[in-house]
Amino acid sequence: MIVAAPLLFSQAPHPQAIEALLRQTGLQVDLATQRVRNSHEFRIMLQAGTSAGAPLSARLTGKVDRNEAPPRQRSAEINSDHLVVVVLDQQNIVRFSRIVTDPRLIRGEFPDANGNLQKSIVYRSNAELSITIPAGIDASELRIFTPEWDSLGELKLTLLASTQLAAGLPQ
Repeated sequence: MIVAAPLLFSQAPHPQAIEALLRQTGLQVDLATQRVRNSHEFRIMLQAGTSAGAPLSARLTGKVDRNEAPPRQRSAEINSDHLVVVVLDQQNIVRFSRIVTDPRLIRGEFPDANGNLQKSIVYRSNAELSITIPAGIDASELRIFTPEWDSLGELKLTLLASTQLAAGLPQ
């Protein structure tokens, strides 16, 4: 007789759990679910503050209209290497969310004083984030959250940066 070992699942939140986390931050959430054929790609420049502890700034640097649907979110798994990007409409309601890898993150192994390789994680002071959203969303603002786990292992989202999308691109 073959006995199957129990499957172990990661503590990845389901999309509904991401919605609940966003609501805990005080946001209203009504995600757009209709299938669309067109999308908008926004490019956002992330820049670290000039002093220690200064907030991250986000600035819209480009927008491209696409004749294709936005890529599907393959997995709702979230870890400390990720960011949660949300798009709000004119009424400050979250209409779209996406989990993305933090573009500021650089991993590497560098030798220490004894020549032994040590794992290092470094964050770039400037990085570009690209996010593609479905056409038809009255996109007004983009907010970027970072996941954090408290001492009890509970996941919370902390606002990292935001930028206005409705104002358009700088001339």
